[in-house]
Amino acid sequence: MQNYGAPQNSGMPPVPPVQMMPQPAPAPRRTQDNRPTNGLAVAGLSLGIIGFVFSLIPFFGTIGLILGIVGLTLSIIAIVQTGPARPTRGRGMAITGTILSALAVIATVIMFIFAFILLVDPLRFADNDYMDDSDSQTQSDDDVRSADDTDHTDALDRIIQQTIESRDSTKF
Repeated sequence: MQNYGAPQNSGMPPVPPVQMMPQPAPAPRRTQDNRPTNGLAVAGLSLGIIGFVFSLIPFFGTIGLILGIVGLTLSIIAIVQTGPARPTRGRGMAITGTILSALAVIATVIMFIFAFILLVDPLRFADNDYMDDSDSQTQSDDDVRSADDTDHTDALDRIIQQTIESRDSTKF
């Protein structure tokens, strides 16, 4: 019968006991920042996010512009009010709010400029038939516009005439 609990001598030297490595000292805990968060920083960040989103949506650019300007103002005031020696925290939120609000204002202005250009001269972007195929003869913009206006006017007159005729034919 074999004794399972007794050490067996297999001709190998005994294994020395495992030594425990010393544990490093725990990292010092950060002290909790008990200062309240600046409300203007939170408001500026919120308005910056909402204003930026609205500035990218067509026809809502005015809302984005207004929210961006208000958010930019609140965020700048919050940056001045926050800091290491100040009684409130939230400087990162205020800086992020400033950046997003500025982007909202810039995006809205760019959208307005683009929309204005498209509204002022929509034919320039719709038709590229201003130049003749030959390089020797070019037409001035005034000549092309007057010819295009005449073509568009004639087409519009035909559509109106057809509409009137179809309306007259359906009368009882």
